[in-house]
Amino acid sequence: MPTFDEVLAYASRHEGETFRTYGRGETFCVDAGEDGLYFTPINTGGLRSELKRPKGEKVLARYDKTHSFQPKDYQDLTYNASYFLALVALIETGR
Repeated sequence: MPTFDEVLAYASRHEGETFRTYGRGETFCVDAGEDGLYFTPINTGGLRSELKRPKGEKVLARYDKTHSFQPKDYQDLTYNASYFLALVALIETGR
């Protein structure tokens, strides 16, 4: 399981690329900030969502227990789990 810093570094290396969410295949871009990630869904034309370190670390802790890529399993933590989990999956598969 990657750490939040590893996900942040991965996002930083891949800024400007287009990704797909794990389940629904929705496209998005990611920008890495100093202490968080900013997701831009392609279909919204620019509405950005953020995931700061504290929530990202909670998602990773739950993922470590459940290994679930289902965003509904993280709704009580964040509504941006689908984007974050897509990055986790890519890191885990070495892409």
